[in-house]
Amino acid sequence: MPFYLGQHEVTVKQFRKFVESSRYKTEAESDGKGGYGFNISDGTSKQDVQYNWRNPGFTQGDDHPVVNVSWNDANRFCQWLSREKGRTHRLPSEAEWEFACRAGTTTQFSMGDNAEGLASVGNVADGTAKAKYNWKYAIQAKDGFVTTAPIGSFAENPWGFYDMHGNVWEWCQDSYGDYETAAVTDPVGAIEKEGSNRVNRGGSWNNNARNCRSENRNRNSPGNRNNNLGFRVSLAPSVMRLLVSWNRSLS
Repeated sequence: MPFYLGQHEVTVKQFRKFVESSRYKTEAESDGKGGYGFNISDGTSKQDVQYNWRNPGFTQGDDHPVVNVSWNDANRFCQWLSREKGRTHRLPSEAEWEFACRAGTTTQFSMGDNAEGLASVGNVADGTAKAKYNWKYAIQAKDGFVTTAPIGSFAENPWGFYDMHGNVWEWCQDSYGDYETAAVTDPVGAIEKEGSNRVNRGGSWNNNARNCRSENRNRNSPGNRNNNLGFRVSLAPSVMRLLVSWNRSLS
């Protein structure tokens, strides 16, 4: 089925607008546990009540991807955006996400199989961070960022999407489970039960290249939050737009 996907990850500025408009408090702010903060002096992370989307332990600008948001928080953002725009916005399915990430390619990454090339298309654990924290799993190439980067800082993939590899892990709508054994067209992952793990895709600024492959999958509980975990939004096309596109294809 046709779908639209945000070119970029949801930013701090966009998430702030949602919070201020709806007076929403994220789970990291409301459950007494906080989010995960990154210590820029020694490269470690820990959970503490002081950390949330406003403070992930490092400085973020308005154009950085929002982090420390749970799957539940991301869905509340989508519900608010749907009301604001009068059209259905949601998290992408895992299949939609990978389809957009691959952008017609069959290699490990949208730009090829050489992990060192990631520095041109995404913010991953790189030579910049390796020099500071001695992360042995980091690539040698330098992308110039130790933590999150402003959206669109790197080259887009062949279909015009940014940051599909690295920057932040992105929530998908689906529960995490085994793939279908038979061939499936336009698969839609099920939400199996309230507490089941949800899919994360794309890898992040502190992940090795393997975690940032187009095919790589990760999972977290829907209430999980972290300083390397955010999301982007999918939009279902309106019936009218589908009809217009279909009619044009006949002319």
